[in-house]
Amino acid sequence: MVYQTGELEAKLQWLKEYQKSAEQESQFKGLLLDVEPYLLDEWDKDQMTLLNGYVTIMDEASRFAKEHELPFEMAIPFWFHELEKDGQPLLPFLTPLVDTFVIMSYRTELEGENGLHALVSPFFQQLPGNIVLTLETETLEGEERAISFAEKDYQQLNDFIRKLNNHYEQYESFQGVSVHHLDSWMKLMQQNEENR
Repeated sequence: MVYQTGELEAKLQWLKEYQKSAEQESQFKGLLLDVEPYLLDEWDKDQMTLLNGYVTIMDEASRFAKEHELPFEMAIPFWFHELEKDGQPLLPFLTPLVDTFVIMSYRTELEGENGLHALVSPFFQQLPGNIVLTLETETLEGEERAISFAEKDYQQLNDFIRKLNNHYEQYESFQGVSVHHLDSWMKLMQQNEENR
C-alpha cells in the first residue's frame, strides 16, 4: 500500500458501496488503518520512501473518512514517536489527519524502563488527539511474558485494564483500552471459564 494507493482505493470504494447498501445498524461506525511499512524488507534501506507513501495513504484515508463522516483511527507501534520524515518528527505530519491513535502498547507490566507507562508517555505529551492503548493476547515468539497476556490468565488481563483506566482517566485524550485480537481474547476468556 505504501508504494501505490490502488489497494487502499479499492478497499475504500468497497466501503463506500457497502455503506450505501447496508442498513444503518449494519454500517461501519469508523475507519481504522493498521499499515505497517516497517515490516517490509526495504525499511532499513529506504525508510523515507516508505514513510512518504505511508503519509500519502493516511492522507487519502483521512479525506475519505471526513467525506463520509467516519471517525478515522490509525494503529501505530509504541516507538513511532521516534521516527522522522524530511528531518522533522513524523507525528506532526499525521496528527491533522487522524481522530484517534491506537497505540500498540503491548506490555504486561506497567512500571520500569520497558513498562507500558514509559512506552506511551511520549504520546500523551506530544499528541493533541485521542489515544487508545492496546494490549496483546495472542501467542508471540520470543518475549511472550513481557508482551502478551497469552500465558497469563483472564483475571490478570482484567486487573491490568482496570489499572490502565484508573491511571489514564486523568488525560482527556485517553479513550480507553483495546485488546488484540478477538480470537485470542476469546480463547483467554474460555480458558478462564474452563478453569473455574
